[in-house]
Amino acid sequence: MLTTESEQTAFCKEFNISADKFRNARMTWTELEQIANDLDHKRDEHQNTVKRYAEGLQGCLGVHSLSYRVKDTKHLIEKIIRKNPGYLKAGKSLSFKNYEQEITDLMGIRILLLFKEDWLQVHDHLMRVWEHIVRTAICICTRRRRYSFI
Repeated sequence: MLTTESEQTAFCKEFNISADKFRNARMTWTELEQIANDLDHKRDEHQNTVKRYAEGLQGCLGVHSLSYRVKDTKHLIEKIIRKNPGYLKAGKSLSFKNYEQEITDLMGIRILLLFKEDWLQVHDHLMRVWEHIVRTAICICTRRRRYSFI
């Protein structure tokens, strides 16, 4: 995906990544390719996992419909390039070894409710069925202050 110079140039053009922006990320194309290959290799496993969770949510009375996804590989690489300077300022770095722990949206489920009041049914269902997973997600997201939870 990012092995040739022309692929790298096309990628940077597609995502509006300047040479300075790429340099500030302090990532090599080799490491980014390694991450991309790892996600592609694990894509079916991630797809099966998120599908299993989505199927479990489908039975919840408050859920009208839902969709799920595994993050697109190119968008993951762009996010790593964009976010790594912030990690570097904090004395850390995104890498092949830690991207799965640090990037919290590799998989996602979007739930559509018909009525705002239905959120409580969905919340109670999540807490009852997957309390340990929900508590971990809330902890991670709150620590990074990226998401707010009711």
